[in-house]
Amino acid sequence: MNEQERSVPIAPEQVVPPAQENPPRKSKATILVILVILLLLLVGGWYFFSQRKISSTPVKDSVTPIVFDDSDLKVSYPEPSLISENSAPAFSAVNSSLVTSADMTILTKYIASSTPTSIPPVTQANKILSAYPILVKTFDENATKPYQCNMGKGESCSLNAVRGITYLAATRALISFRQNKIADAQKTASSIVSLGKNITANADAEITLLVGWITQKTGYSVLSIINSKNKTPLFSEVEKNALITQLRNEQKKVFQYSYTRAAEGIDYITSPDKKLVNQAMSTDEEAIVNEYRKTIAENPNAWNPTETKKYFYDSYKIMISNIDLPCGANLPESKIEMGFNPGDQKTENYIGKTLYSSAYAGLNSLSTKRCEVEAVIKNL
Repeated sequence: MNEQERSVPIAPEQVVPPAQENPPRKSKATILVILVILLLLLVGGWYFFSQRKISSTPVKDSVTPIVFDDSDLKVSYPEPSLISENSAPAFSAVNSSLVTSADMTILTKYIASSTPTSIPPVTQANKILSAYPILVKTFDENATKPYQCNMGKGESCSLNAVRGITYLAATRALISFRQNKIADAQKTASSIVSLGKNITANADAEITLLVGWITQKTGYSVLSIINSKNKTPLFSEVEKNALITQLRNEQKKVFQYSYTRAAEGIDYITSPDKKLVNQAMSTDEEAIVNEYRKTIAENPNAWNPTETKKYFYDSYKIMISNIDLPCGANLPESKIEMGFNPGDQKTENYIGKTLYSSAYAGLNSLSTKRCEVEAVIKNL
């Protein structure tokens, strides 16, 4: 809070009559008065500037600098190594709205809860399949190819198209099974699983991971129906455990990507010249960043990038640890309690705490979805 300086008025010197006694003594007194006045001015000025500093900057009580190593969570995006074989562009080129809502309702009815007694009628299924030859062809030509679309870096990934295409493929596999074409049914169902695994193998965002899991779950469910009359499991216990371990490791990797983007964004707020490598910011996000920088310039005490990174780091460490817990366990909360009052803008690291509070996302529910896939695998 700014205070106004108060100047001490100095009275004009009186003229000493020539006849006055002891002039040297009076001269010394005048000099002493002037020195006292100057001293008061210096003390007053010091107090003024010290009060300005205190009023604009919250007081710190021997705060210990935060030091931590986040190298175990930071990752770099791999360069696309199979551009010519990458299936992502082919799926993204498909119009996701090609499948009508009426047909999608029918497909969802049978596929989303597929059991040996809910196989769609052959005539109805073939009618739907014949209406979407482009989607069926896209699946046949690309399902087993690598899939890489970096949504976290701002690439356009048409994941809705994957869902519609997967449901069509699953319908075809079930019809083949009903017609006793077991080899064809298994091939199509296995291709669905391959598509899902290819999507999760290079997933860099939670939504990509989720779509890949749903695709795998659909493929495994259809395989389970096809193998329902056999007493021999499709996979050994070792193979099942390997598949589950792969799901968990891919989830951990996606969380590492998410933390890396958060840390990079924090560095970008601190240093405008810092290049964003692992993500792309929209115009709206850039505007928010500029507002943060403006506030930080006015009050540097409102920003502590190291402390802010630590909030995200601690949250993601908890979420990654939760992945290793048994399915059905009570997962620890990953949000860090800061005791932060958004209304108090004089709080230490106000911008950092605001950023964390607004950008934090509890991702424990993602583990619940993964556990659904694990349950299907265990029953194969």
